[in-house]
Amino acid sequence: MKTILKEGKYAAKGKQVYLEVLRIMAIILVIFNHTGNNGFFLFSVSGKSIWTPVYLFCSIACKIAVPLFWMISGSLLLGKEEPIKTVYRKRVLRMVIVLAVFSFIQYLYNLLFLGQSDIGGIVYFLNRLYTNKWATAYWYIYAYIGILIVLPVLRKLIANMEEKDYKYLFTISILVNGAIPIVQYLAGKGQWTLNSRVFENLLSMNVVYFIAGYYFGKVIKKESMTIKKALIFLFVGGIAIAISCFMTKFQIAQTGSALEKDAQKFHNSLSIFPTCAVFYTMRFWFDHIRISNRMTKILSALGGATFGVMLIENIMRNQLKPMFESLKVHIHIFPACMVWVLCAWGAGTIITLIMKQIPGLKKII
Repeated sequence: MKTILKEGKYAAKGKQVYLEVLRIMAIILVIFNHTGNNGFFLFSVSGKSIWTPVYLFCSIACKIAVPLFWMISGSLLLGKEEPIKTVYRKRVLRMVIVLAVFSFIQYLYNLLFLGQSDIGGIVYFLNRLYTNKWATAYWYIYAYIGILIVLPVLRKLIANMEEKDYKYLFTISILVNGAIPIVQYLAGKGQWTLNSRVFENLLSMNVVYFIAGYYFGKVIKKESMTIKKALIFLFVGGIAIAISCFMTKFQIAQTGSALEKDAQKFHNSLSIFPTCAVFYTMRFWFDHIRISNRMTKILSALGGATFGVMLIENIMRNQLKPMFESLKVHIHIFPACMVWVLCAWGAGTIITLIMKQIPGLKKII
């Protein structure tokens, strides 16, 4: 093992390659998360198939996708020093422009390609842009804008945090979002819920993951990272997913509903464990392997395209779904779904790389 894990450079032009790889992983999982009963919630319609536990495990494991994006952003942004006006001009304004431009693209797609002639005119577009969202994944942009607005305060916060403060924050988050909901559901079968006002002022999990990204990306020293710790993290992450699988089956048994909108109560409960495990492992791995300049450029390009892929992933999925329908007749539905997801990611990446050549779009995606 020591002959394989040698110190190697993993940064090129200021980029940290492990973050680019994490971006690629995350966006593929995001696309999978939007496949419904064809993949993401296949476990709920697969009956007594021997593969049902695998489908359920994948369904919950894919929930690390968005937390990974939060951690990546936190790792990159929290350590910077910028005036508030720079944050608004450089970051908030960019996200607002992206949201407006691509929401309008979604509006045109619904109108021209999906034939939704009843979606109204410009007033309807602006109202939905302001009050709702034009694509499922766009909730993340709204949330990201909110994070950017409080970014200057978060930077001040972490500047005064010690390692014990990070551990306290993570422990409380695990208790509030994982341990307490699980224990009270097992005890009361969904009838008992702790008064929400007890923890309503706790930082949201989006912020917790944002801070966790800085902790695992910057606070933890490279010298303290080991293979043993990575394996322990991964093992604990796997156990956390298994517990969430059990709780999901338990909830379905109690409620009688396996619908996607009803049976996700515990999908994210313990996702902090596998998310941090993957982040830690990828950072450790890319700190200790040699990677060619060519591969670094390829991974950086693919990782740099993930934001654009997220903006159009629903379009890619919809346009490529006939391929999936045709393919599942010849092979099992799950591998057909995997091909569909990867093709949607590939097509979205190619289109994003093309869009990045357009002067106006290049600056915002």
